[in-house]
Amino acid sequence: MRPQPLPTPSPELDASRRRSARMAAVAMLLMAAPFFFLGIWMLDRPALTELVCAPGGAHCTLARAGWLTRTEAADFEPAALTTARVDRRDRRRGPGNSFRPVVEVGGRKEPLTFRWEDTPDAAEALVTRLHAHARAPREPLVFRDEARRGTLGPASTFLVAGCGVLFLAGFLARRGWRRMVTLPTTALQQHG
Repeated sequence: MRPQPLPTPSPELDASRRRSARMAAVAMLLMAAPFFFLGIWMLDRPALTELVCAPGGAHCTLARAGWLTRTEAADFEPAALTTARVDRRDRRRGPGNSFRPVVEVGGRKEPLTFRWEDTPDAAEALVTRLHAHARAPREPLVFRDEARRGTLGPASTFLVAGCGVLFLAGFLARRGWRRMVTLPTTALQQHG
């Protein structure tokens, strides 16, 4: 007996399956997007703060950087360093306060560190150093607060999760595509 050719699925069924596959792909991309957004956002948090004052009292530059970008927050005269003070805030959990040094430039409070500290010692030491430089700006002043490593772990976790969702989407799409191609022919063989 001669094998009979398999009937082809109806165009409506084929179009419906393709539309479902496109909708599933878009849904998986939408599921991965928040992970990538949060990962990139955390990588670009301005956790590096640099304050550089030229010798002789010319000018000071305050810059912030993440892993991806760098911005100059303020460019000011060294006399503005006299506005440096320790900023204090109440903790949300637990007793006590948190502290960090700030300088007022152009009516704005510019924090000099990314993190809040448990004790005021480091912040007060920096404020004293800034006041001393404002009084006698003969030597260059360089201050660098590096806190970017703290953002690297959570950022990479979000990025890996986004890649995992995309990998899962690709795996499921490939598996689903195989089923869409083989299912109509096996179903028609069983009914034929």
